[in-house]
Amino acid sequence: LLDRLAELFSRMLDGSTDPAVQARLLGRADELARGVTSAKGDALRVAAARARYRTAARTAESIRAGMPGDANGAAELLSQQIDSLLEISARAEKRANEIDRRIDSNDAMKAEVLQESKDRETALAGVSRYLAAWSLVYRGFLRDDPKDSDRAVSIFLPLLGGRDGKLAPSEVSEPLRADELYASAILGLALAKSPSGGYAEAARWLDLLDFNDTYPSVRDVRVGWSLVAALEARAFTEARKLLGEIAPREDAGNWARVAASRAVEKGGSDADARQLLREAVALIAAKRELTAIRDLVKKYGEGILGEDGADAGSQGEGKGGFVPQYVRAVRLYDESQTQIAAAGSDKQKLESEPLLRAANSAAVALKSALDAPDAKKFPEAVNACRLMHAWSLRGAGQLAEAAAQFEAVATDSVGDRAEDAARFSILSLDDARRKTTVATERAAFDADLLRRVDAFLARFPGSDHVPELLVRKVAAMAEPSSTDVTDLLRIKPESKDWLVSRRQALEGLYRTFRAGKEPREETGRRYIAVLGELPVDPATGLPSSSSTIARQSLEVLLANEVRATQMAAAMIAALEKSAAAGQFDLREAEEEIAYRRLQLAMLSDRWADVEPALAPFEKPAATKLWADAGLRLAIRGAEAKRRSVPADA
Repeated sequence: LLDRLAELFSRMLDGSTDPAVQARLLGRADELARGVTSAKGDALRVAAARARYRTAARTAESIRAGMPGDANGAAELLSQQIDSLLEISARAEKRANEIDRRIDSNDAMKAEVLQESKDRETALAGVSRYLAAWSLVYRGFLRDDPKDSDRAVSIFLPLLGGRDGKLAPSEVSEPLRADELYASAILGLALAKSPSGGYAEAARWLDLLDFNDTYPSVRDVRVGWSLVAALEARAFTEARKLLGEIAPREDAGNWARVAASRAVEKGGSDADARQLLREAVALIAAKRELTAIRDLVKKYGEGILGEDGADAGSQGEGKGGFVPQYVRAVRLYDESQTQIAAAGSDKQKLESEPLLRAANSAAVALKSALDAPDAKKFPEAVNACRLMHAWSLRGAGQLAEAAAQFEAVATDSVGDRAEDAARFSILSLDDARRKTTVATERAAFDADLLRRVDAFLARFPGSDHVPELLVRKVAAMAEPSSTDVTDLLRIKPESKDWLVSRRQALEGLYRTFRAGKEPREETGRRYIAVLGELPVDPATGLPSSSSTIARQSLEVLLANEVRATQMAAAMIAALEKSAAAGQFDLREAEEEIAYRRLQLAMLSDRWADVEPALAPFEKPAATKLWADAGLRLAIRGAEAKRRSVPADA
């Protein structure tokens, strides 16, 4: 029963995350372990040690990143268990040796059971030494004591296969790097070597983790821990290079915070350390982690943002330097973006004076940071700053300028950042195009929009945003070609842009039909096919619930080249139902629809209905445009009919 309890407590300790629960479990586990002398008791002690190690390691990493933490308390916690873990390891090895002597190869079943027991003891011995070594690594950091690191090296080496304290990187097993503890032991050895052996020695071991089969979570943090090793070895030149490698990653802000803190703590007057500090702060700002910057400033002072000396400005390190300006600009940017997010899609709020003013202030501050003489020293932060500048211009309603900035970012970027910037360059330009009332400006925007969409489609043909941009492209074209409409019609029904693509294709075909530069019979046939794909309002029969589409369709359906009279009659009926339901004000298009009824009567050869259908155009109040069109249509149609039938008909 004690063995089973020990096993249960081990599992609960490994799975606990709540500090209060863990504290209660540790108290009960310690009490239980004192009464269990078996291997299960040692396993419970290791589980308790692992829980304490994790707590101490979190504290140590917080301190490494410049956050508050009880260094003495964490070091004491580790001290309590280092020797105990080594004793457990020795006991487990002894039990493993005893079991090995009892294995009888003649009794296969018994030998198999004993072998499993031996493997468990061997694993327990290895885990105990592994935890003891890592505990020494962290205690050495917390106490700034290289002796602990050297002692950790002496434990890690045999874990990795070394003998008599000797092991070369080339002798480290490749297959075993796929095991988490083995890969972590290589990492631990590298970190233990860095304080006294220097970064070059640590890097020899860290390079072993740059191997395809290395345990993924350990391989993924190799560059970050390489940065830590360089910092602890005071190799600030290498640390700057490593920070540059980390910069594009999502977790770059965490590593940058460590770099900033250690650059202050260990850098002294080193020029590379000072530059690393500025680069790290800029990167933290680029990742929008202003709370981290405030914490660092609170601990180390405003000086970490740049010196205030009179000659510093000429070097780009003073108040006019990139970092302090960028940090201030990011704060303004976040404030303005919060207002924009709160406004949502409310056009009135988005165009309100306070919101536009906030976005403009951010844009001005970001541009000032970009113009700082030392900006080129912070490439990753500058890229982020340029993108924020574009967003701020967009929020400030300076849409053409925003489009230009987004395009510049897209040109100099790759991957998702380039795609997003190129897309918002188009969206910003399209918004500017829609707002202008100057014909020449509109024409210039149209041409520029088409160029940018074509460039986007060529550069990102597999983008999820292709349908959306095709729609915008056709909308900007005065006379879309058959190819442009065909591209729209390739958009699949499962796409979120399918319906809008069909509506835009219909609009494009309508404009092409009116322009008459392509065969109207073929254009009309395609128009009817696309019109038939649109969902119909079940109550009124309007295509896509749109009176505009219905009215445009009547022009095509009743043209001489098409003459789809049944569809036209259904469309007029749908408009009447929509008007009766209050969805459409028939007075807006009364004469237009009267003209369509006249066309329909003539094309249907219902001449008895033609004369009454002319009545709306004979009123004194009739609009001249529709009255002239209706009367001319009737005269031409009547004359054509008279000539086609016997005399006196």
